[in-house]
Amino acid sequence: MDAIKKKYEALSQPILDSQYALIAGERAVDQAEIKDYKDTVGQEAAPEAQTHIGAIKEFWLKAMKNSDVLGEEIKECDEDALKSLKDVRVSKTFNGDKPESMVLTFNFNENPYFSNECLSKVFKLDDRDGNAVSSTGTEIEWKEGKNITKSTVKKQQKHKKSGEKRTVQKTVQQESFFHLFGSVDISEEILDTLKDQEIEESIERMDADWSIAENLDEEVIPFALEYYLNVIAKMPEGYDDEDESDDEDGDKHKNCKGKKHKH
Repeated sequence: MDAIKKKYEALSQPILDSQYALIAGERAVDQAEIKDYKDTVGQEAAPEAQTHIGAIKEFWLKAMKNSDVLGEEIKECDEDALKSLKDVRVSKTFNGDKPESMVLTFNFNENPYFSNECLSKVFKLDDRDGNAVSSTGTEIEWKEGKNITKSTVKKQQKHKKSGEKRTVQKTVQQESFFHLFGSVDISEEILDTLKDQEIEESIERMDADWSIAENLDEEVIPFALEYYLNVIAKMPEGYDDEDESDDEDGDKHKNCKGKKHKH
């Protein structure tokens, strides 16, 4: 199966390269693509197609928000920064036919939030099942006052003896897609050194990050135009994907302390 996936991804690369060129405005739309587009959305709904459209603004933000998985991870505070996202790419390294690592690369135009032109996330994969065991992300160079992964809250404190009140400010973490670029390690040797709560937090973070990576790799990037147009067929509510190869709990991994987690 690994060999088949590797071959499929190699054969798919020219198609992805053509898609990236279209999104960036580096090539014209051909007549076959115009016909496919009209067939997909319907002749009546399709606007007059142009053969050269230039770079599509906010393409990746819209495509990712139309994904059920990524749409949940992208918060309101993330959207303005993600408008400057030029493209998202996935690459893998292999040991024979088995993937050793997966790299997500996010390329950005200049924006008011951070100085990085490129943010990446590198996942090291378990050679037994291909799931992520550790990850390393780019350190984001936030511009002053623009770190959207944190917020400032005000809290009143009362002096025990005098009863005098004062207002203090505290910086706290807030939900953000950009937590993806943090580093996480759930290898057995690391989990052995952690407390139960730390283990749970690390596994939850890795689950969220790996879910984003898989969704980009298997869905949003190869079907980016369909996600942008929001014409992807989605699973009806109340139904979930079922993998008969999973154990009866639906979990794919157990860590060294006997706690289960899935990817």
